[in-house]
Amino acid sequence: MGPAYTYANVISEIDVLGPAGLLEEQRAKSGSRDRQSTFCATPALHSVCSSSGCWDFSFQLHDPIKLVIKGSDGRRHWIPYRDTAATRAMRREIEGINADYSGLVLDLPSVEKTDHHWIVEESTIRPTPLILYRVFNRGSWVCGGRAYAYWQQLPKCFRAQLLINGEPVAEPDYRGLHAALIYAERGMRLVGDPYEIDGFERGQSKLAFLIAVNSKSTRDAIGSLVRRHGMECAAATNIIAEIKAKHNRVSDAFCSDAGIRLMRQDSDLILASTRACLNAGIAALPVHDSLIVPLRCEQTAAAILVENFERRYPTASPCRVTTNA
Repeated sequence: MGPAYTYANVISEIDVLGPAGLLEEQRAKSGSRDRQSTFCATPALHSVCSSSGCWDFSFQLHDPIKLVIKGSDGRRHWIPYRDTAATRAMRREIEGINADYSGLVLDLPSVEKTDHHWIVEESTIRPTPLILYRVFNRGSWVCGGRAYAYWQQLPKCFRAQLLINGEPVAEPDYRGLHAALIYAERGMRLVGDPYEIDGFERGQSKLAFLIAVNSKSTRDAIGSLVRRHGMECAAATNIIAEIKAKHNRVSDAFCSDAGIRLMRQDSDLILASTRACLNAGIAALPVHDSLIVPLRCEQTAAAILVENFERRYPTASPCRVTTNA
């Protein structure tokens, strides 16, 4: 990946190659949290590339640290940045993790495969070498920063079917991480399940909580619940109010655009846990607030997640990590 592979450039090429019958696209719905848009070569493109002798493509990551800004066209664009001690340290961390991945083999035997892709439900995923890269948003090093890789495109039920070097996996994950971080950065103790709201199902409350944290205003949060998730306006208004009331000590975090800043914290936390697992001889693949690890290492990895949280936020409540056990 390099400066030529911007969102605008890729989309414009898809718009040309798709109608020409050379690419097949599976576009995710706007606002979808479950899957990403993907595309793959059609047999026609395979034929063209094979006959011209240019089909032997390789994946190269030019810089694992990406700084992104949204342009006037509404699309994200990679932008150049000045290297500093901080960016060099982040690059060394990612490059070190990627180097440790060199001996790992990731497989998903339960799905259909082509020469170059995994066919997962309605999506086509290209398993590249095991390589992470971090993306920082809004042209700022304090916004975003999550690490990305192809295995994160898999739905959780398919991630559970992965094999690392032939071994079955588990995925210990932080429970209510952004809620825990909101309280932790204020030195407060989070008591109970942050997503339990009387009169609403937990899944619905969790969705509303996360939307409220990521929205810039109450109006935006309500609008997102109504337009993207089909909630009645009165119910959306009520659930946002109930969330603020339940978490009145930290109510300033809601509808304040806090999510993008919390992503920087969760990315640092999960990468530190990834590094600690690798140092302990545990193959660990991050998925934002969780780690894919060999099943036999699940409890050790969960303990590492807890330890890293408590080291960073010693005055906060003990965090909770969900495991299969």
